[in-house]
Amino acid sequence: MWAGAILLRLYFELIGLHARLAPCLVPFTTTSNNQIPAIDVLLAWWSGPTLGAERFEHMTRYRRDPLLPRLLGLPRFPSPDTLRRCFSSFTYRRTTEVSEALMRVSLACVNFSRAP
Repeated sequence: MWAGAILLRLYFELIGLHARLAPCLVPFTTTSNNQIPAIDVLLAWWSGPTLGAERFEHMTRYRRDPLLPRLLGLPRFPSPDTLRRCFSSFTYRRTTEVSEALMRVSLACVNFSRAP
């Protein structure tokens, strides 16, 4: 379980997901002094199913683990309410923008010269 989450983190670092996706998530930025950046919320959410979470509420168990955020390169895990608020702020337009950015990242990682 932990190895899969660490491999996911290494893959995200390999493809530069944090740097490539962060500009698309600027509209999700809030003005709270205690905010978790939107990119970190999204990366934590992707880590959740890798660790066995099936619902937003299951992320609570990972928030209590002091080592896990460090292993995954996150400052801290978001609460289930933070995840809900983040995803509820996705409009159709923002969903399209983030999806297109993810597609660009995915296509940039494919080596088309080796295709059969």
